[in-house]
Amino acid sequence: FRAFNDEDEELFRFPKVLGHVIGPFIREDFAAFAAPPKRGKSWWLMATAITAYLQGKQVLFCSLEMSEPQVIRRFWQYLSGCSRHGEKA
Repeated sequence: FRAFNDEDEELFRFPKVLGHVIGPFIREDFAAFAAPPKRGKSWWLMATAITAYLQGKQVLFCSLEMSEPQVIRRFWQYLSGCSRHGEKA
């Protein structure tokens, strides 16, 4: 039965061991990142968005806490490995 075949419902997965441990993101599943303040939730959301995008998915990233320039800087930092001022981390 098609209802028991997850292959067509898999959207994307994290690479390597993390993808194996977490498993795939499946269509219609609900995923959440919960933690106290300043524990990296925004970074995990960005990593998830970038992973999905690089695997060919359309991604919409909305933040209710950060301004547009803050979001752009965060993505730039994540992708470049540089701090806000350009130094390598």
